[in-house]
Amino acid sequence: MALKKESVLNLLVLVAIYTFLLNYFKPSLILRDTHIAGGDTGSFNYMLAYMKDYLLPNGKIVGWSPGWFAGIPMFQFYFPVPFLIAVLLSYIIPLNIAFKLVTVSGTFLLPVACFLFAKLLKLKFPIPAIATTLALLFLFNEGNSMWGGNIPSTLAGEFSYSLSLAFTVLFLGSIFRGIKENKFLLTNVLLLTFVALTHVYTLLFAVASSLFFVFKKSRREAVKNLKYLLKVYFLAFLLVSFWFIPALAKSGYRTPLNYVWQIKDLKEIIPTTLLPALVLAFFGALAGFRLKDERVYYILFTILVSLILYKITPFLKLTDARCLPFFQLMLCLLSAYAFVPLASEKLKPILPIIVLVLTIAFVAKAISYIPYWIEWNYSGFESKSGWQQFDAINKYLQSLPEGRVVHEFSRAHDKFGTVRAFESIPFFAKKPVLEGLLIESAVNAPFVFWIQSEISETPTCPIPGMTCSQFSLENATPHLQLFNVNYIVATSEKLKNALRINPQYTFLKSFGEIEIYKVNNTGKYVELAKYEPVLVKTKDWKKVSLEWFKNRNLLDVPLVFSDDEKNFKVVLKDDLTRIVKIPVEANCSLEEFVSNEEIKIRTSCIEKPLLIKISYSPNWKIEGAEKVYLASPAFMLIFPKNETVRIYYAETLSDLAGKVLSIVGLAVLIASAVSKRISKFLNSI
Repeated sequence: MALKKESVLNLLVLVAIYTFLLNYFKPSLILRDTHIAGGDTGSFNYMLAYMKDYLLPNGKIVGWSPGWFAGIPMFQFYFPVPFLIAVLLSYIIPLNIAFKLVTVSGTFLLPVACFLFAKLLKLKFPIPAIATTLALLFLFNEGNSMWGGNIPSTLAGEFSYSLSLAFTVLFLGSIFRGIKENKFLLTNVLLLTFVALTHVYTLLFAVASSLFFVFKKSRREAVKNLKYLLKVYFLAFLLVSFWFIPALAKSGYRTPLNYVWQIKDLKEIIPTTLLPALVLAFFGALAGFRLKDERVYYILFTILVSLILYKITPFLKLTDARCLPFFQLMLCLLSAYAFVPLASEKLKPILPIIVLVLTIAFVAKAISYIPYWIEWNYSGFESKSGWQQFDAINKYLQSLPEGRVVHEFSRAHDKFGTVRAFESIPFFAKKPVLEGLLIESAVNAPFVFWIQSEISETPTCPIPGMTCSQFSLENATPHLQLFNVNYIVATSEKLKNALRINPQYTFLKSFGEIEIYKVNNTGKYVELAKYEPVLVKTKDWKKVSLEWFKNRNLLDVPLVFSDDEKNFKVVLKDDLTRIVKIPVEANCSLEEFVSNEEIKIRTSCIEKPLLIKISYSPNWKIEGAEKVYLASPAFMLIFPKNETVRIYYAETLSDLAGKVLSIVGLAVLIASAVSKRISKFLNSI
């Protein structure tokens, strides 16, 4: 009877928590068939559509996308699973609604994950219900909107992080029980695999936190635990290898965003919403030490891990503050233990209700901007005051001949749904745009943001350690031509005035304060180099290429970064002052046919340098020439051997190796699931 009463109270707490969440995440918004907006989130519409309309129909999860940054390997360095889930759901419900459900899934799964975490640690009633309730302090923390896990971060675009975090909490509970009772091996493998495919920060936290079980006084127990962990790690590694191995092998062609967050006040880490958790966690830790409870030591270890990761992630070229949500959440879970000494038989039934009422009242009073952000995001682009104008701009751009678009960055664009609204030009207007969302996936990102700073009155300059230029349309013009930009979207009077008096630009049409201009450009992605390319031998090609890009006088001399000298008349080290301009005879013809993952060229320019104004990737293969060279800024350059040349995006050795390892891992997993003998063998290793 007591057990039934506890179950009813647990259910009551969960129902109350989800009712509270639904009061903010109104079903009428989530189930509205509109394109999600807000922060980074609005730009994800393009990625979602590309997954459904191009990648999956072509049997891919990762593939080349021409839409952003002169081309990026879509989902090579970003997490495909949330988008894959949304696309699969879209065969049952509309894609927009499916995606909205995925973006809120982490927020809605976290409370139940915290409940299961406490249950898996065998914390007695009412602690699991209290832990679940106190997780609301973390979710509704408005102290930051970029670190991850809390609702503001999720609304800003970190929905994959929040989803991964919920499964990380579940993994930490499951690995605790699994090691203690020598079970859940395959469950923990699957949980860790899911975590790895949804976010890298949560993966680091999950793996590092599970090392708690290696630090044991008994060497025998430590070795036994280590064996269990290694089996989980190894099998999960095999399963994610199809994605992880290629991403690691090609990491030199991404742009790291290793921000070191400037935290000036402890209130940034422990804002007002989390103060009750801090106080309760202190008493929870005291209670745990007094009772010598290993479960409290475990939670304290995860808190320590989060702080260590915060310190070391900059050395891994990652953002340190993304590790602080682990500290905040685990603090909330530890705070639940403060109620263990109070959980007498008399108080047990009322404690979870008291904590629930006080927590909800406290959180409801502390909330300020979250309801507005939710309304803004989930009402969609179509509900915004600027929708008709934005829709008209995109329809006009779509009607124009093929060509890349560049847009000025302006906070005035927020009226369309997000300040990054024009990053969705590939989605709404079906045309590639220079600036996009996945900066870390883009080898050309530094050059694109240099251009942004040359044409924007208020540039963002988002890449750590990189200074940007100043407004100068004169300097921007050769850069835009180099990137084969055909159209420019101008917002500020400063840019519009500069465009009106510059003969390199032709006014096309205005939409309110926004004007569209044509860039006087060839419109060709493949061009014969004006001067012989210069081979540069350097250990830091990105630095050399950026210095080259800043010098307008050098832009017509492509730099090539390779160890192969035979096709090059000039070979230099890092010194760009010694560049010699040797003209290339232009007495030949050139014709191009460009699609998403293929470039076909018909040419009489045999053995002459052709610059391909599309981002370089090791996956680009070639027929009709010896090889594809990496050329400045981060384009491709070839020397045709035949009149017909085909460049195509194909798998590398790392792609194939990753797939083979994942197939092996999947075979082991299936065999273990269907065969008791194999499962027993795995457990006995």
